[in-house]
Amino acid sequence: MTEQNPIRIAIADDHTLFRTGLAELIHLFGPFKVTVLEKNGLALLDTLAKSASLPEICILDINMPQMNGYDTVLRLKELYPDMKVLAVSMHETEFSILKMIRNGADGYLMKDAEPEELERALISLHEKGVYHSEFLSGRIISQIQNHSTDILSLINISETELRYLQLLCSDLSIKE
Repeated sequence: MTEQNPIRIAIADDHTLFRTGLAELIHLFGPFKVTVLEKNGLALLDTLAKSASLPEICILDINMPQMNGYDTVLRLKELYPDMKVLAVSMHETEFSILKMIRNGADGYLMKDAEPEELERALISLHEKGVYHSEFLSGRIISQIQNHSTDILSLINISETELRYLQLLCSDLSIKE
């Protein structure tokens, strides 16, 4: 990790001001260079497919049009398993955090984090392959201790579909 051989970073976030501001901030950290800036996961994947040199770390927002962070991280890990992914979001629910981690994110950072924490996250991802903030560790421990995530909240089905499944599992016939 030197100035001559910087760590390449991609950023995908639908908010232009945040995306470009984050890139400028990362350039101040020294050994990092933002090589890809995109507004959503689909555009990111398209750019990466055409890229001669892939980024080592990808910073992803969760809520983006066309392809959200959940789907993007799945595809990134399928296509580029060695690429490290840092989710950066305002979502602090256990559902959002755990879904991104389950889908392959190597770290999770809140958008209101201090710049020093972002720098620590990028260094940790580069050196160790993972980043676990105190916030993330606390939420995961709380989740484990409280078992608060209802399994149905992890399944993306509508109330009508859920009711249909319940009826299928009952003793009623199809006609009833």
